[in-house]
Amino acid sequence: MKLATTTADFNKYCSSICDSISCVAEAGFRYVDLDFPKTGKEEDLFGDDWKRGVQKIKDHADRLGVQLVQSHVLAQQNLFGPNVDEKTVRGDIIRCIEICGMLGIPNMVMHAQRSDEFSFVMEQWMEANRAVLYSFAPYFEEAGVNILMENGPLKHAQAFQPDGKPYDPPKYYCSSTSGAILKDFVDYVDHPMVHACWDTGHANMNGPQYDDIVTLGSQLRALHVHDNREAMDEHGLPYFGTLNWDEVMHALIDSNYQGYFTFEACCSFGCEKILDRNKRQFHGDTRLYRPNKALKIELEKFLYQVGKHILTSYDCFEE
Repeated sequence: MKLATTTADFNKYCSSICDSISCVAEAGFRYVDLDFPKTGKEEDLFGDDWKRGVQKIKDHADRLGVQLVQSHVLAQQNLFGPNVDEKTVRGDIIRCIEICGMLGIPNMVMHAQRSDEFSFVMEQWMEANRAVLYSFAPYFEEAGVNILMENGPLKHAQAFQPDGKPYDPPKYYCSSTSGAILKDFVDYVDHPMVHACWDTGHANMNGPQYDDIVTLGSQLRALHVHDNREAMDEHGLPYFGTLNWDEVMHALIDSNYQGYFTFEACCSFGCEKILDRNKRQFHGDTRLYRPNKALKIELEKFLYQVGKHILTSYDCFEE
């Protein structure tokens, strides 16, 4: 397997995607997952001159000898959420697909759609999500981009009634919380360019994951690799949580996984929104609120070495 990581590792440190790619490359990574920031980056991929930004990214990656191997659609991609402008969200998803096509990125990860109208019943959830995917099919078919549906943690799937009691069954019961549900859904979609991505951190919040990974089999085309302590989606480095890495590696080997070992451990330094929002505040000097960029790059180098250790231990590491 080849090691990859996401440009989101440097979202808080770099004003451009190109700069993020440079930092990832400096740490040793040659295979990269492109994170789509809606705003705040020099390339402005969702502005009028977006194609120039895409070309800039492509040229920069080529100069560095970096290959963009997968991507993740914008975080805000639920068409059925409250106060959502469906036309805008749909346009953003199409733009992500077009960008992947221009950059030669073969796989783009998506989360399941959810709504009060269909998320209680598995059959309704599957049909609604299948319809959404087929509405995008002309775009991802033309771009040559596979759509990979991602598993989610059951803790995120659970919602609560106004009286504070959980819904039974869970409101978002079918948000791909297990390998079996995810495989059943991908098989139900039955499109040659729709497959699965397995998120190890999300799965760790649910419990053991060997059976889930093996169940996905050949439908598994990509990974989001990170760790946590089970209570929340921390996106931490391996060994900073409770995940069993032997279990994950045996499952990947036994299922004959052929994709990249792609990190999504972007919050390991407590510098991203997941931990930022829980950080204790001080209203005086804030020079130490976030580690500086040089320290972040050193941590990224450590992340690469940890990944190399995991893969080398099972004779799976490829340059």
